[in-house]
Amino acid sequence: MKKKILNAIGQLLSLLVAILVLGGIALYFGFLASGLGKHGYRSSFKYYQGVWYTTRLANNTDAAIIKFTEAIQNEPKESRAYAERAALFVEQGKYESAAADYHHAANLDPTNTEYLRSAAHANIERKAYDEAIADCNRAIEIDSTEAMLFFWRGRAELAKENFKGAIADFSTAISLKPSDSWFYIWRGGAHRGKRDLEKAIDDYNTAIEFAPDDGRMYVRRGHAYRQLKDYAAAIADYSRGIELQPNDSMAYFYRGQVQLEDKGDADAASTDFSEAIRYDPGEATFYSWRAGARLQQEDYDGAILDYGESLKLDPEDHD
Repeated sequence: MKKKILNAIGQLLSLLVAILVLGGIALYFGFLASGLGKHGYRSSFKYYQGVWYTTRLANNTDAAIIKFTEAIQNEPKESRAYAERAALFVEQGKYESAAADYHHAANLDPTNTEYLRSAAHANIERKAYDEAIADCNRAIEIDSTEAMLFFWRGRAELAKENFKGAIADFSTAISLKPSDSWFYIWRGGAHRGKRDLEKAIDDYNTAIEFAPDDGRMYVRRGHAYRQLKDYAAAIADYSRGIELQPNDSMAYFYRGQVQLEDKGDADAASTDFSEAIRYDPGEATFYSWRAGARLQQEDYDGAILDYGESLKLDPEDHD
């Protein structure tokens, strides 16, 4: 009985604390709102920014976007309002709208390279690579010491299969920030694109030195080993990636591909594809590959079921 009473008191205290915190937030933003007419738009922006945070607590980005739209209408020269709304568009996957807002922000604050860098990122997400490169070029003219500008330009160049340009940009990023493991990972990817696999592995090795507990680094190196037809090394790297990040569905999938296509081990492949499906049951490709493994295992009923599931998940991906 005493324990139940103490638990009830604890729950009541937690509820009171939550009420006080939310009440304080509401009073604070109400105070900001009441000062809009007295103190001008700077207070207005704080109010809208505050509303954004409270709506984010409720996971309501639509409401936050409406508030920042109101902020822009009240004072269209406030660059931060565009940038804040752009960030919300990114969360919603509306990259074209995000890029447009970041451009508005950059035009209002021409020396702020963060806006241009964010615009480049949004443009890469929507596959507008030339626009992303133009964003980075413009920002680099302002500040040529910012490593991330060269990184994003390199990403855009890599997407266009301009491997030489991508390697040059990733190398510049590395020279500016030599401890960032992802710069080496992406330069390694560009070397793989050129089929310069030894250089790719060198970059992956360096990335692993900086981030030895990041399973993704080993998975990337595994790709290079597979291209070199060093299947044992590829499987070892995929396995290490799985050990470090056991819920990485793609690592199981890649290992399964090597087991099936390169090693001819349909049993091991089927097991890996099943693990990939367990962690990402909505990926059609995993089912179609497991179906192929099951055909080799002469599990025809299982293969038919997998092909059916793959077709249901992605009808466009089948002839």
